[in-house]
Amino acid sequence: GTEAMNVRWKDIEWHTKDGVRYLRIWVSGKTGSRFLIAKHRLIDVLKRLHARQHDICEQSFETTLASRIPHLLFRFSDGHQPHSLVGTFRRLMRDSGLLKDSEGQNRTLYSLRHTYATLEMLRGEVDIHTLSKQMGNSALMIERHYSKLTATMAARSTYARARRAARCSGSPSLPWWQRTHKHHDAGTRPQASGTRNEAPHSDRGRR
Repeated sequence: GTEAMNVRWKDIEWHTKDGVRYLRIWVSGKTGSRFLIAKHRLIDVLKRLHARQHDICEQSFETTLASRIPHLLFRFSDGHQPHSLVGTFRRLMRDSGLLKDSEGQNRTLYSLRHTYATLEMLRGEVDIHTLSKQMGNSALMIERHYSKLTATMAARSTYARARRAARCSGSPSLPWWQRTHKHHDAGTRPQASGTRNEAPHSDRGRR
């Protein structure tokens, strides 16, 4: 979009708050100018972009940020920026097999914006007012367009994260609110109603 096309390397700077260092980006678009706080994983993306641009890759990534060079951020390796990135994005989606969404519609650059807003709301880690500032929209517009993200959807997302975390940690795969309150001995598994819960090769009757 317009904001992305206008971003230059000089618009990116380190910002430290409460002892934590962040990247922030100055963007200008239809809704005005503002600073965005970038996610930490964006750093690797920016480093890949830096390495692909022949006219700046000889200097380090940190030097590029510190020197505040005026070069455009989103451009080809030869330094050329097309009038629009719409065609480039369409070819990327086509070649990646991601051109169509679940409803059969072509994905566009705007789809990235929609995906970001959807994921942030489902994670529940950012309030709607902060999200509106990041996106350059009003909180009312965010609510209007994403009201379908109900508490039920958010709960499903939380449940999925709990299952993934449990698999990684080796703890029970179900979150606490869905686990049975009955404790089973190690090496046994729950039995159907009306049957005994016995360990394999039980020595029942021996003393």
